[in-house]
Amino acid sequence: MWILDERRKVNSNHGMILFEDIIGKNPGDTYITSTGTEMIIRRPSLDEFTLYMKKIAAIPHPKNNNTALCLMDVSPGDWVLECGTGSGAMTLFLSRAVGVIGRVISFDSKEDHLNRAKCNYRLWIDSWKLSHETDWPDNVTFHHADVINATDRVRHLLDGAFLDMLTPNLGLRAVLPLIKPGKVITCHIVKVFNRRGRECGADNRRHSFPGQTCHHTGFTYRVFGEAEGLLRHKT
Repeated sequence: MWILDERRKVNSNHGMILFEDIIGKNPGDTYITSTGTEMIIRRPSLDEFTLYMKKIAAIPHPKNNNTALCLMDVSPGDWVLECGTGSGAMTLFLSRAVGVIGRVISFDSKEDHLNRAKCNYRLWIDSWKLSHETDWPDNVTFHHADVINATDRVRHLLDGAFLDMLTPNLGLRAVLPLIKPGKVITCHIVKVFNRRGRECGADNRRHSFPGQTCHHTGFTYRVFGEAEGLLRHKT
């Protein structure tokens, strides 16, 4: 994926593509390469953008992001928490899901991760404007902090949370009091010791979580909180 620059060009199996000839065209217009191959110009989908955008941290695969959204049942108007902004992929999926009147509150303890996520967020908004009359909602609040020690920054009961962090066991217990009763927390965990989904590892430690596994690139756990703060899995 490239940002169009009139000084650049791409050589492909279908011929040379000059960026200066594409600039100013609209999505859906056609472009003829140097070999006469006709191509259709289109902006990237959200899945494509998150896969090929610049990254400073690994991201959950788009299919895992969509699975997490389904597990949390995120709807327009929801307020959701993201613990571990990373490169900003899930941030964008959450932003689209909550819509104009919703809000995404995203935490990351690493400033370089946040800076990359903000850059990707702005770049996606610029791409969005190419083929839409309405603006992408300005509904994300970024925090440079570890959510475990910064829950006081969240002053609104939340409709769900997504955790992608090295210590999800600690994150779960910190986030649980912020979630509305009956709402869902999902955890994306990459390092897995037991494919049955009963034990999972992060940061070379073992943590036991009841949960549900989804897809091969990471496991998504759906966790509900009881009044006493215990964690259990809905069957």
